[in-house]
Amino acid sequence: MFRRTTLAFGLVVALTAQAFAWGPPSAAPNLLNPQVRAPAGSAGLAPINDNFMADGYPAAGGRCSEWGHRVPCTQHVSVVRASTGYTAASDGTLVSFAANTLRQGGFNGALIEEARTNIVLWNRDLTNVAWTPSNVTVVKDQTGADGVANSASSLAATAGNGTVLQAITLASSARFQSAYVKRITGTGTIEMTMDNGTTWTGITVTAAYTQLSIPTQTLANPTVGFRIVTSGDAVAVDFVQNENGAFKTSPIAVTTVAVARAADNVILINKALSIFLKANGSAIISYPGGIGVAAASAVAFLA
Repeated sequence: MFRRTTLAFGLVVALTAQAFAWGPPSAAPNLLNPQVRAPAGSAGLAPINDNFMADGYPAAGGRCSEWGHRVPCTQHVSVVRASTGYTAASDGTLVSFAANTLRQGGFNGALIEEARTNIVLWNRDLTNVAWTPSNVTVVKDQTGADGVANSASSLAATAGNGTVLQAITLASSARFQSAYVKRITGTGTIEMTMDNGTTWTGITVTAAYTQLSIPTQTLANPTVGFRIVTSGDAVAVDFVQNENGAFKTSPIAVTTVAVARAADNVILINKALSIFLKANGSAIISYPGGIGVAAASAVAFLA
């Protein structure tokens, strides 16, 4: 049997529990498709896929599994995060979680991240004076990546190589640039920069919001933004992010000043903690790609 959660940077951790006296497995364990247990402990609740962090969205705090049944995740973990934070539902829509709440999403489990600060001001409203458009019409008229109407911005090129840029004063540091972008019209190249156009990097834009990024750079005073190569093309942009670090993390909404998202401090309690206190057991760590993780799959076995 496996228990699974998502740790920092998109890692997926599965814990083998066959040595923990939870009863014989109903089928051979499979990391990507954990077994279903027979009813055993929570009367009246249907058995479910026995993932450690299973079936979380949309309940605040998530839903975990215990003996194959849904129970509140607060019975398994204690969470400290001194800020709100986003994660994605199963349809990809971003969901905001309150401080000190497990960010239980619709994909691989709970999102646990280090602290980061986004320095891009008005990162959802590119009509603000913090941004400088050139040959681009900017309107805050788009449904955002969080499903909220008129919370994101449309950028429509009125001439070739139209740009929208924001200059930021900052000491030299390693930076990572990302944004949620989707195409409205056209098929031409869309590019992103964080060095005022010294380097323009093409991004692959589709009809759905995707958190797109460009390679990390170490620099001072970044100027971030977009270039639309073909006149008449238009894109929707949301959650523009320039953060400290060398890989992207979940979006941080910003208006007038830079905003920090606190680190997630997740502590196992009760039966979840007892897994790690057993004299015998093992863990399988699988990281098939994701936030901060290379695309190639790898599995580590820990005794």
